[in-house]
Amino acid sequence: MKTYQSFLTELFDKPLPYRLSHSIEDRGETYEFKTPNGQFIEVNIIANKNGAYEFTFDSDSNEEGTKSGKGEEFQIFSTVLKILKEFVDAEAPDHFFVEAVSSEPSRVRLYRRMISTFCKKYPEYVATEKRTNSGFIRWDVKVKPQ
Repeated sequence: MKTYQSFLTELFDKPLPYRLSHSIEDRGETYEFKTPNGQFIEVNIIANKNGAYEFTFDSDSNEEGTKSGKGEEFQIFSTVLKILKEFVDAEAPDHFFVEAVSSEPSRVRLYRRMISTFCKKYPEYVATEKRTNSGFIRWDVKVKPQ
């Protein structure tokens, strides 16, 4: 019988096909993919002026039925996590961050799981979570000091 942890890990190991749609050297990259139910997802990795990278993704769907309840959120997060890993392997950034709207608890839980999974696979990174004044939960992921 599978444990809950192994079940969750397996859910994050099934990414969808994606492509790099455009890249601006030393500034950012945009990836895109489509889910089986037709959601178009765009993933952006943008360098800010302090040398950190902001990692964001968004869907073209506003329908509640396609955002949750169909299992696509796991395929989406699995694909986003794979893109993040690919970026980290290629660029080895010192610092990146991810934010989620704090009023969406299911999204916050999934982001938390994604960052936790990432840090387990990349133990040289450590993540800190904090609530911002603007209504977001922010995860700063940095290389551990030596």
